[in-house]
Amino acid sequence: MKCKHGDLAIIVDDFEGCKGNIGLIVRVIGPAEVVMEMTCWQVIPLSGQGMWLIDEGKARKNLITPRIQAIHPDKWLKPIKGNSPAPSKLEGELA
Repeated sequence: MKCKHGDLAIIVDDFEGCKGNIGLIVRVIGPAEVVMEMTCWQVIPLSGQGMWLIDEGKARKNLITPRIQAIHPDKWLKPIKGNSPAPSKLEGELA
């Protein structure tokens, strides 16, 4: 897997009808699950704007809420580097 729980990531690909999501920055939340033979994460867009979702076989733009959740394949997410906080001390550094 490329992502882990808590990462920020950019959507780099999506299903046909949902290509409008490409370029969105999302927060990755877990746990990961397998959907349609792909490892997927729940994601929340940071912008607060809607995301294109497949609903009953049709692409629709929805706001993501606790009731309407978005899942996205790990292989179509690119983690943004620098997600982890820097250590407070370098290894071997004297106090």
